[in-house]
Amino acid sequence: MDQFAGEWSANAEIDTAPETAELAGKYIPALQRNLAGLPPEQRDHILSEISHVANREPLSAPEPSWPPVLTTLRNAYNSQIGTITSAADEAAAKMRSAQCELLLAKAKERAAAGNAEGAKRAEALAAELAKLKGAPTLKALKENVAAALTN
Repeated sequence: MDQFAGEWSANAEIDTAPETAELAGKYIPALQRNLAGLPPEQRDHILSEISHVANREPLSAPEPSWPPVLTTLRNAYNSQIGTITSAADEAAAKMRSAQCELLLAKAKERAAAGNAEGAKRAEALAAELAKLKGAPTLKALKENVAAALTN
C-alpha cells in the first residue's frame, strides 16, 4: 500500500498545484494590466480578485457591477482551471483503475495459494480504492477496509 501512495504523490499529472500556480502567475498580471483607467469601484473588484488569487482564497461569485474585462478574464481563468482539473481527474481515474487491477490480481493470487483471508483483504482494499475521488491516504484506506471486513 505504501507503494500505491508513493505512486500518487509522484504522479505530476494528478498534482494540480504547479499548473494552478503557473496560471495564477499569468492571471494576476493580466488583471493588473487592466486596472488603469477604471473608476475606483471597478478597480476595487479587480484588486479584490488579485488578492483572492494571490492568497489562494476562494473566488467570489461574479457580480453585475464587475467591469467587463474582469468577467472576461475570470471566464478564461475558470475555463483553464477546468481543463487542469479535468486532466488531473482523468489521470487519477487511470491510476486508481490500474491499482485496483493490481489488487484484484493479488486477491486471485492469494486465493489460488489458499490464503482466503488475504484474498478478502485485497478485494476489500480494491473496492475501497475504487470509491475514492482523490488520492488515497493509507490511514483512510486501512480504516475503511477494516470496517468493510467486519461487516
